[in-house]
Amino acid sequence: MIISFKRFQMCFLLCIFLHINLGIAQSKIEGVEEQTKEKATVENVPKISEIIPLESELENQFLEIKNSVGELVDVEYINKEYKKVENYLKNFNTQFNELKKEESVGSNELKYLKDELIQEKQIFNDINRPLTDAIQELEKSRLIWIAEKQKWGSWKAFLLKEDMPSQAKISFNNAEKTIENALTLISSQLNTLLKLQGDGYKNQSVINDYTSKISKLHQKKIVNSFEKASIPMYSISFFEQFTTKMIASIGRGFKTIVLPNSGFFQKYWWSIVMQLLITFSVIFLIRRNRKYLANHKDYKILANRAISSGVFFGVIFVFMIYLDDNSLQSWNLFLATIGGVSFGRLYTNFEGQVWKKHFLYAIVSLLIITGLFDLISLPIPIFRVFILLLSTVGIYKIYTWKKINKATDKSVKYDRFFNIAAIYLIIVLFSEIIGKEVLAIFMYESLLKTIIVVIFMIVFLKMIHAGIELGFSRLSKKVLSGSPKLISNTVKRFSTIINVLIIIFAFLPRLLVIWGVYESIPNAVDSIVKSGFNLGQVNISIGLLITSISVLYGSYVLSTIIEMFLMSDTFEKDKLDQGTRLSIAQLIRYFLLFFGFLLAIATLGFNLTNFTIVLSALGVGIGFGLQGIVNNFVSGLILLFERPVREGDTIEMQGEWSEIKKIGLRATRVMTFDQSDVIIPNQDLVYNQVTNWTLSNRKRRLKIAVGVAYGSNVELVMNLLVAVAKANNNLLKSYDPIVLFRNFGDSTLNFELRVLAKDALNSIQVESDLLAEIDKVFRENNVEIAFPQLDLHLRSVDKSIAINK
Repeated sequence: MIISFKRFQMCFLLCIFLHINLGIAQSKIEGVEEQTKEKATVENVPKISEIIPLESELENQFLEIKNSVGELVDVEYINKEYKKVENYLKNFNTQFNELKKEESVGSNELKYLKDELIQEKQIFNDINRPLTDAIQELEKSRLIWIAEKQKWGSWKAFLLKEDMPSQAKISFNNAEKTIENALTLISSQLNTLLKLQGDGYKNQSVINDYTSKISKLHQKKIVNSFEKASIPMYSISFFEQFTTKMIASIGRGFKTIVLPNSGFFQKYWWSIVMQLLITFSVIFLIRRNRKYLANHKDYKILANRAISSGVFFGVIFVFMIYLDDNSLQSWNLFLATIGGVSFGRLYTNFEGQVWKKHFLYAIVSLLIITGLFDLISLPIPIFRVFILLLSTVGIYKIYTWKKINKATDKSVKYDRFFNIAAIYLIIVLFSEIIGKEVLAIFMYESLLKTIIVVIFMIVFLKMIHAGIELGFSRLSKKVLSGSPKLISNTVKRFSTIINVLIIIFAFLPRLLVIWGVYESIPNAVDSIVKSGFNLGQVNISIGLLITSISVLYGSYVLSTIIEMFLMSDTFEKDKLDQGTRLSIAQLIRYFLLFFGFLLAIATLGFNLTNFTIVLSALGVGIGFGLQGIVNNFVSGLILLFERPVREGDTIEMQGEWSEIKKIGLRATRVMTFDQSDVIIPNQDLVYNQVTNWTLSNRKRRLKIAVGVAYGSNVELVMNLLVAVAKANNNLLKSYDPIVLFRNFGDSTLNFELRVLAKDALNSIQVESDLLAEIDKVFRENNVEIAFPQLDLHLRSVDKSIAINK
């Protein structure tokens, strides 16, 4: 206890001592900082001779801002545009109030009004953008002049301590007036623009309010339409609707079709140009690679229909990804028609069941017909009859196709599809008969559009996969190296990234809009991207998660492509051997994977500093539990940097010969001469003795021991051995064979033949050939190869076995 108290006392005194010293040091530091600040202030104060030029320069700056402040934005033009927006909103208010009173207003009319509001909001944003930029510029200038005011005030306060000349005082007063005038001018203009901006944003609030009201009214109309029943088709009232007036309305519908005009083409010219460029590019690529596509069973259709493939790809690319819902309805029908016709041309030679071809043709035809009915606003009673007949024919055709499929394919894999489709059409049929026309029309149009989107999506993604595979096939012949299986797997991985992104951001939003989950594709995409979950204090959205996974997966695919590129024959001209290229490729791959992992973590919103702390804590655990794995990992890096062994090298370890096949992060795979795979931890290759027969060269020295009988001609033996060595073509001619007379053995004269084999991998065979040739030459020259002999001396022999002479 006494010892503990003494230790505590010493620690307490030491803490007090450190606290006092730290306090003194801190006070000294603060004193030095104050002296530094004061010194800096003194140094920044201009000389009296510089005051008047600085004041003149300040005056010039004021004149510049005075002349430019009125030119930042055209206030009169913005006021005029804002008035247009106000007038539009007044007219819209009247139109909207009238629509609310009408019971027969349709969803399309409400959607059209909402699209108009969205366009008006975009116009407002375009008007407001230069105003916002001008306000930001004025705010920046205001802060600059406030800084000037503080600077001149500090200069004046410092120089007043001394006897300052009167003219300098006048310059200071003039500078202060200039600064005040500048601030007054900026504040006045800033107030004007802010008031104008406030008036404008009132219009934006009105637009947002109307947008919200229309959305609610649209939802209410949908709910009411589903709940409210129309006239049943079996009642007389339904047939009384078919009058000459209704028939005449069809003709009026054709007359009211709005065709694209110059304004439409001015707005969507980029979409049309993009579609044409994509179409002609696809046609060119298909015709250029027709032979490759024709030999591939999955892409033979593309090779036979190059123009149809290009048109279809161009239409789907623009229509599914870029074209918005505010475009002209007649133009959309035109795109759907040429896209559907090109799709039908693609599958004219469909190698499958006949019912599949008929099904595809029927779907494309219904897409065009339904689009035309919607364009001319076909009367609802006629459209109901059309759906009734179509549902009846559809149920019959499904039953027929099911029988044909069983007879030809003899499988039941499509039976579930046929059964679900039949039940669905039966529901549509009975809904239409009993008067649930909205439900029936919604189910019919949603099903038709869904089938079209899914089929077009499959073909579209298939064409993208063909393009990626074609690109890798071209690259593999020029700059990429790898087995066909590796290249095929890389194509699949790369296609997977593209397919997932296209499905999530292009096709899935359209399906959600088709089934009424969202009103527009931008809203669907925005909702998908922003939805997510919380992980601690970090909100992980679907968009961030997809981006993070894409970055991580993309870094993996990119590292594989770079590895194949570095291992190709492109680098042979740079005199880089295979081992060097492999080491560079793997180091780059590990770097890309690590960088992709960090980028994926950062994309999700995690702080990399906190992540570093987690890695540090993990390092402690690694030090205890994963030490062997870390040692092997570090050893793998050493093998890649120092390259004592490389892939393809032949090594000898613990008396076993083997060839290195792959150096991994943790272990190295080798193949012995017995054709067995052996996994060796990397640290064994670093810490243990390894003989690399092919590191710097492939030569190997052979020592062949030969013993001849006593009495043999030594000179003849040595000459024969040299002659045998020189006659072997697998030995280096630049290295003369050496024959050494080593010693006198028990029953032999021992010689040693030393030669240098060209290839260590062939050294065993070379040694065998030399021994066989030596035996042959010795026999021809009567040189006896000795074998162990023993002389037996009998000191005593039994008389009974003695041999009588």
